[in-house]
Amino acid sequence: MTGPLANILYFYPMIRTMSRLMVFLLVFLSGLQSQRAYAQSVKQIKRTSFSRMHSQEPDSNYVKTYKNKLMIALVGTRKFQHITLSTLGSHDNLRYMPNNPSAFGAGFSYNWLSLDLTLKFPYLTRMYDKKGDTDIFRIRLGYNKPKIWLTTLMQMCRGFYIHNIQKFDPEWFQYNDAYPVRPDILNFSWYTSLYYSFNNRNITYQSSLGWEQRQKKSAGTFLLGGSVFANYLSADSSMVPEEFGEYFNEDMNLTEQFNLQYGINCGYVHTFLLSKYLYLSLCIYPGIHYQTAHQISPLGGKRDISGDFGSVTEARAVLGYNTDKYYGGVTFNEIGILHFPENTILTNGYAFLKFFVGRRFNLEPLFKNRRHSNS
Repeated sequence: MTGPLANILYFYPMIRTMSRLMVFLLVFLSGLQSQRAYAQSVKQIKRTSFSRMHSQEPDSNYVKTYKNKLMIALVGTRKFQHITLSTLGSHDNLRYMPNNPSAFGAGFSYNWLSLDLTLKFPYLTRMYDKKGDTDIFRIRLGYNKPKIWLTTLMQMCRGFYIHNIQKFDPEWFQYNDAYPVRPDILNFSWYTSLYYSFNNRNITYQSSLGWEQRQKKSAGTFLLGGSVFANYLSADSSMVPEEFGEYFNEDMNLTEQFNLQYGINCGYVHTFLLSKYLYLSLCIYPGIHYQTAHQISPLGGKRDISGDFGSVTEARAVLGYNTDKYYGGVTFNEIGILHFPENTILTNGYAFLKFFVGRRFNLEPLFKNRRHSNS
């Protein structure tokens, strides 16, 4: 057989072999490409899982975040404070308290920044004639991310009375109508705490309070960090009145003291969902502090103290109702600070009962209008 047909038949076995080789090569390259795509997909999934695991954003299944929303709340507070002086090893103590006025103000929150400002509301303060007048100013500033919780509290208080006067004079009120009042005593306090949250994906500082975020499932976290406390106390005469001097050693005769302490704190916070919007949050942060103190006596003598240790404990309970637009509740917060300047014990206690009702305002349209106007 001659001609084109003979040539085709001659080359047919070779063409068939080459075709099989081409098909095999195509299948091999296709499989190799699929393997590479699969490896890239697995790598991308691992990267996504890693980034989610280390993301600053909380898990949306547990926490709902209200970004670009301004939270404004009406805030009412009732403050409780005491300054207690005693001698180491003695059961006698002298307790000063302010005539706790009610205060009203406003709370503002935007993303991770929050600010509370309250001022005295004198019309709700009782027993001026028995406990004297007290001026209190308080401000709280918070900057909190899911991993880092930072809070600063500053308070100024002037005007105290001796709360436990009957311990030293059981018959005091038989011939007196009022407590012994010390309008000259001034106390300024500054407290800052910084914590790292271990379970920061499932619970945040804001969601535990119910302001910038909303807790969707019950969760808790351990906290580790530290705190700094600075306290300034001054009076025109000795903090221990002369008639009570026999109960205390001479080191308690102070007209001025500045105390600085700092240390390590650890704690735990847990938020319980009682219903979809109703929640209860509880927390406690104890700590050990290293402290220094500078004291001035009525005669002008000065004394510097360092190397002692004190303690600080902060506890908080929040019961609130939190929806996407409105939120409100009541918070009880207590900070107890214990100093041991040599032979004396000075205790500062701060407690705040706060009521708040607020609303969230969406600022997204404002940002969109600005972006359109700039484009």
